Parts: sequence; structure tokens; C-alpha cells
Amino acid sequence: MLKNQKDASIETLRGLACILLVAFHVIGENRHGGLHVPDDSTFRWYADSFAYLRMPLFTFISGYVYALRPLTVLGNWPRFLRGKARRLLLPMFVIGTLLAVLQTYAPGVNEPFRTPWYLWHIVPVSPFWFIWAIFWVFFLVTLIDTVADPRRRTMLLVGAALTMALANVLVPATQWDIMGLRSALYLGPFFIAGLLASRFAWREAPLALRASVVVALVPLLAITQLGVLGVIPFLPPRASLIATLTGIVGCLALLLLRWSWKPLAFIGAYSFTIYLFHVPSAVGTRVLLKHAGIDDLRLLFIAGTLVGIAVPIVIEIQAKRNRWTSLFLLGQRKRSPAVQKQ
Repeated sequence: MLKNQKDASIETLRGLACILLVAFHVIGENRHGGLHVPDDSTFRWYADSFAYLRMPLFTFISGYVYALRPLTVLGNWPRFLRGKARRLLLPMFVIGTLLAVLQTYAPGVNEPFRTPWYLWHIVPVSPFWFIWAIFWVFFLVTLIDTVADPRRRTMLLVGAALTMALANVLVPATQWDIMGLRSALYLGPFFIAGLLASRFAWREAPLALRASVVVALVPLLAITQLGVLGVIPFLPPRASLIATLTGIVGCLALLLLRWSWKPLAFIGAYSFTIYLFHVPSAVGTRVLLKHAGIDDLRLLFIAGTLVGIAVPIVIEIQAKRNRWTSLFLLGQRKRSPAVQKQ
């Protein structure tokens, strides 16, 4: 693909991931957050069912897109990491600090942020654990891509993915996810799977191989759905090999659809800004509607999801008009008109 060309089907999947994520945070991780939905509600089923696809799909697509323009020269590695720090970490610090203040002091917040102020961002401000984690995944993958012998690069990437998947199972989950390092173990396999799917043209793989992946998805979905519905007393945790395999296989199957839809592709183009701003947008909508006496869960869900997507898009469009807001809110350098025309 050319530098400025985008695959509409990939942007469509990115838009789908945005909707799944925003809708999940509107509903809430449990009955104590978000809309306070009961455990036996359709909303809870929806939130739990897509737990194995939401963040895996976001991460898988990041790896897929990275593979289109990989870093292969070690001398460019420091510059690449500086660019990623500006693009990812700078907005995280700015927006994350604002969000931490709101979660700590704003009225109507379900779960106040209890981390001491001097540990903000060392312990990620929810939901920005993903940004820390994906930065460390970029760090590792680009190091392998630039240092490793090209003949061994794939083997090392697969080895890294397997190691992180096993570590994700063996390393105990902790509330103190220091700078997202623990979460990087969770995300790494999905990023590398997307990278390899792009690098080895998964969509053009032999039919038997593609069909086997789709077939393998059926029992994995059956296991997770039976657990979500309570039919069996086993729900695979996120830190399990079944969850990792379900996420990878699900992403590979979605990639084969080549599905393209302009509204979702449009949303996908703003995915990072939606990730940054969807929580305060959705929470603010819920609080305002409840103050107005609106308690209908369906209306709160629809409004929160729509606003959680629309407001970040407007913020990005407006922020790009000024070099400082573009830098600190989006992590983007605003280029001069002369540079943009080249």
C-alpha cells in the first residue's frame, strides 16, 4: 500500500473495535460501574461476550498496519520511539491527568480514582493502560525487527508472542500495573499476530488454512458463550491461553471478511482520539441525562455510545487547527501548508 493509502476494510474493523470499546465502557465493567446493569441483563451478556475481541482487535490491527511500514534500520529506532512517545504518551499524560482529576473529584462518578496523585501514570489511569502497553509492544517488536537477522526475524517474533502469552497466564494480575508492563504481556501476542498476518498475506493463504481457522473459532466461541451464559461453571479469564487463542483466531477470521462500510471506516480513522476522549464524553452524557431524570437504560446506552464516539471526532477536527492542541491533545505535529502540499 502507498504511504497515504488506507485499506477501507481495515479501517472498518478499527471502527468496529471503537464501537465495541465505547459501548463496553458505557455499560460498565461490572454492576457497580457504568449503567449499573444486573449480571443477568442483555447488556452484561454483550459486554462479557466481546471481552475476547475488543482490545485484541484494536491491537491486532495496530500490528497489521505497522507491518505495512515496518522499522528495519537500527539507526532509526531512537527516532521511531521518540515519535511513538509523542504520539502515544504525550496525549496520555495530558488527557489522563484531566481524567484522573475528574474521576477523583467530579460528582456522579461511579468508581473514584483512588491512586495517589504522585503515582498517576506510573500506575496507568484507566483506560490508558492500553497506551502504555502498546508502547512497550512497539518497543520490543521494533527492536526485533531492527536487530535480528532477517532470516530469524519471524522465529523470534513467534517466540516472543508465545513467551508473552505464557507469561500472561503465569504472572499474577495486580492492581499495580506499573507503566502498563503487565498489560503488555496480554497485548503482545495480538500485535504480533496482526503483524505476521500482514507480512505473510493471510488473506491470500491457502484455502484449507483459512478454513481451518474459521472452523477452530466455532468451539472457542462455544466455550466462551457457555461460560458467559452460565451453562458451564467455567469462564476463561482474560489471562488465559483460551482467551488469547480466541482473540487471535477471531481477528484472523474477521480479516478474511474483507468487509468495508464507510460509516465504520470513518469512525476508524479517528480511533486513537476516540480512545483518548470516549470515557469523559460517555460519562458526562450519562450524568447529565440522569440529572435530567432520564433513567431508561436503552436510551442511556445509545446516547452514551453515540456521544462517546461523536465528541472525540469533533475534538480531533478542532484540535488539528492549532499546532499546540494538535501536539498536546493528539500527539501530532501540525505541518505547515508548504509541507502538506509536497
